[in-house]
Amino acid sequence: MIGLILSCGSDSEDRDMIEPDLVQFISAKPESGSPLHFNESVTVFFNTSLTEEIYPGDDIDYFSVEVEQQGQLKLWTTGSLDTVGLLENSEGDILHSDDDDGEDANFSIVHEVSSGTYYLRVESDEMTTGEYTVYSEFEEVIRSEDVNRDGVIDVEDLILVAASFGTAPAPGVLPNTDVNGDGKINNEDTLLVLAALEAQATTGAPYATVTSESLQQYIDGAKQLNRTDRVFQKGTASLEHLLETWRESEVVPEVTALLANYPNPFNPETWIPYQLATPADVSISIYTSDGKLIRTLDLGHQAIGIYRSKSRAAYWDGKNAQGEPVASGVYFYTFTAGEFTATRKMLIRK
Repeated sequence: MIGLILSCGSDSEDRDMIEPDLVQFISAKPESGSPLHFNESVTVFFNTSLTEEIYPGDDIDYFSVEVEQQGQLKLWTTGSLDTVGLLENSEGDILHSDDDDGEDANFSIVHEVSSGTYYLRVESDEMTTGEYTVYSEFEEVIRSEDVNRDGVIDVEDLILVAASFGTAPAPGVLPNTDVNGDGKINNEDTLLVLAALEAQATTGAPYATVTSESLQQYIDGAKQLNRTDRVFQKGTASLEHLLETWRESEVVPEVTALLANYPNPFNPETWIPYQLATPADVSISIYTSDGKLIRTLDLGHQAIGIYRSKSRAAYWDGKNAQGEPVASGVYFYTFTAGEFTATRKMLIRK
């Protein structure tokens, strides 16, 4: 049994091979389901190799891997001994395993990791004994969710994306808030950063499910920083607006209803909110006071939820079907959702 720390760093000396007499052998075996933590171990830099041996008696070797930043970790073995490799986190959860399905005698593990301690478990596939050589490589990976490229995905990246909603990304300019690279900065980019934050806070998986509760926690964390600069304040406000939208979508109304438009009276634009108890094809028809149809807003098929905020409610710009501004006066709007219909009154005052 050996304990070996593979840590990110550099050394001017030759690091191709660590001599066997520098290795601290430990006879203890780890408890089932948890990695063995070594009090004394040998430090070996990444991009090095070490030759070890599987001993009689079902021997298992553990290597401790210290990672200081986000990147791609590669661990593999060579030699005639058929080895199996498992990468575990500090909690003993298996993140990656490989035995090449018997196609050759060596395993190769490539896994994206963040800062922390990991463990490589090496054993013989057929419980045979013999020598093998384990190799390690580490390559820094800058994820797109790290929009300010400071090596950490945190709430500041989230704020920067939210503050850039609706703008066009500038190629090659930091921070790069177009996380998914689609040429637009919107809620999809925010979701990617949120998912990365949640993954870091939970299991360390590449991505995780994001909820309104977790978004609220990040907003609270941002406010605790007491930042007063314009970008931070704008980003926080955008996240609060997004949170309101999410919470509306999570509520299941008991009945379908048409709500009062706002503002009312208005000039020239207004928003028409509604709620759906069942999914439906939704449209809103706008009429003059004498019953003439001047505009139809076809909203398509909508899911269950409350459509109250400006980002979800129907929007009317005060123009008719020909794109002409309508005159001041009373107008009626009829809401149709499946077989449900309802009509309300609104006033344009110029």
